[in-house]
Amino acid sequence: MAESYIPQGTNVICTYMMSSSPQTAQSTRPYRTLYKSKNVPLLTIVDNKISGSLKCKSPAKFWGGLAALAVGIAIGAACVLSGGLLVAVIIAASVVAVSSGVMMGIKIAHDCDSTLDAKWKQVHSTVYIQKERALLNKSFLSCPKGGVLNLIIDPVIAQEAAKQISSNNRKEVAIQLGSQLVMGIITGLTMKGIGVLGAVTTGVLTPLGYWSGEDKLIAKSVMSDDVADTPFVGGTVEATASTVAGTAAPGALIMGTGYVAYGAGVLVKSPGTQLLGGVATAIGKNRVIDDFKLSNMKNGLMGAAANLVIGETTDMWEKSYEDKASDVARSQNLFDSKNSISVISNK
Repeated sequence: MAESYIPQGTNVICTYMMSSSPQTAQSTRPYRTLYKSKNVPLLTIVDNKISGSLKCKSPAKFWGGLAALAVGIAIGAACVLSGGLLVAVIIAASVVAVSSGVMMGIKIAHDCDSTLDAKWKQVHSTVYIQKERALLNKSFLSCPKGGVLNLIIDPVIAQEAAKQISSNNRKEVAIQLGSQLVMGIITGLTMKGIGVLGAVTTGVLTPLGYWSGEDKLIAKSVMSDDVADTPFVGGTVEATASTVAGTAAPGALIMGTGYVAYGAGVLVKSPGTQLLGGVATAIGKNRVIDDFKLSNMKNGLMGAAANLVIGETTDMWEKSYEDKASDVARSQNLFDSKNSISVISNK
């Protein structure tokens, strides 16, 4: 089937876009070969720049979710804590929320620069423009951030595609933020009765668990990506870290510190340090044994179970909107496939 060549200024849509308007494909080098009708170059495989931000959903989900989680923890903690510990939790949560919000804004504005690290696919196999393969209407670009960019010649089709895709992506982001807010509240509520150290470790490990759960960092370090991306793998890491770590971690932390102190005392031949390390280790062991009693872990386990159900259920809900956005991109790209600029390839 005949495919149109692509001039600079052709509309671009992305499956990850939240902008309701498309951007345009731009050249990345000086050109001598021009499309005379508009006095612009015909683009090639290396012309991977787009005119502006498409407002990528990826940073909105990640950093926005982290901010919502922090706010939720503060809300939940306010229901069960008081005094200086509550103030400390709220301050820490505020720092995480504000910094995450700033990062989200920066990343949304600039993540579309990632296209410069990729090249277009399904380009012309034999036609070269200044030593680079020519782009065709069927060409697409896989963004390092996860989205797929398509070229749309008809501006009306491009606008409609952008409108539908962005609507689905905004719904997906809203679900992510809402679910993380609720999971944060549950995590904050589990801080009741676990003491200062338990609350601190919960506050520290919860964002780390979220980070690993969202990026599947731990899972992908010990198993294949395909297995790591299956349901419950990443969500289990996040849910466990957010609601059980505060119970289980303090004793393990004290015991580990004791072992380190004892070892250091041996190395420097300090009986006093060895004694302190031994005492800390003994206290930590007793704390671990006590922490792992069902009566003490009950709230954490219940919270982890609730968060796991919420996380996995909403992940599937989010996936449905992600699939809808991809379907829109495919269908609108197919609808546009017969359009051309009157400069076409018959091969």
